[in-house]
Amino acid sequence: VSQSRYGTCTAYSTVSAIIVTKTIWQSPGVWSNGVPTSASAVEFRFNWPAGSGNVSACSVLVTNLCTVAFGPGETLTVQGEVVVSGGSSLNFDNSASLYQVLDVSNSAGAYNGNGGVVANGNQGKINYTRISTPIRYLDYTYWSTPVYTQTLTAFSPGSPYVGFYQYNNITQAWNWVDPITVMAPGKGYIIRSPEYYYAIAGTQAWTGLFNGTPNSGTITT
Repeated sequence: VSQSRYGTCTAYSTVSAIIVTKTIWQSPGVWSNGVPTSASAVEFRFNWPAGSGNVSACSVLVTNLCTVAFGPGETLTVQGEVVVSGGSSLNFDNSASLYQVLDVSNSAGAYNGNGGVVANGNQGKINYTRISTPIRYLDYTYWSTPVYTQTLTAFSPGSPYVGFYQYNNITQAWNWVDPITVMAPGKGYIIRSPEYYYAIAGTQAWTGLFNGTPNSGTITT
């Protein structure tokens, strides 16, 4: 609708139909409407084990208390939103990836491409595993979170209270940060190895688990 000093004019665009095909992964492990593509709305109602391969979709819904897992090197590519309903789980092993092509608005508090906070788009929580390079006692590793909300202490509960730092651009120094802090998207933190590494001879890789709603879009910091 456009208005001018001479009155109000109303114009309508042509009508176009957008068809989205839905396919469901269901018992006993078959697609209800063919293998999904980037134009498919995908619903998982049955377990999808790691090692089953890559999946492309327009949107993803995980429901029916099932477990969906992507193994090392596998990718879930989604054009739009990812929704994990209560009791279901969506898991990504080390080097597996969730790739969202378009910016989507997320559940309350989570970040999106416009920097807004709205209640739609990505909903529910995913589990995102990452493994460090081999480290020793007192070593630090750099981390940044792909999900909201993720606290530092929940990510590395074995690290000491004094073992969490963030960089201060003004003073050009690393400042201690309280481990109950929620990790900000796009921000880097250094976290000390767990205290039990004191008893480990040599180096050992450490496994961290991110748990939360996937962040999406361009994050400016």
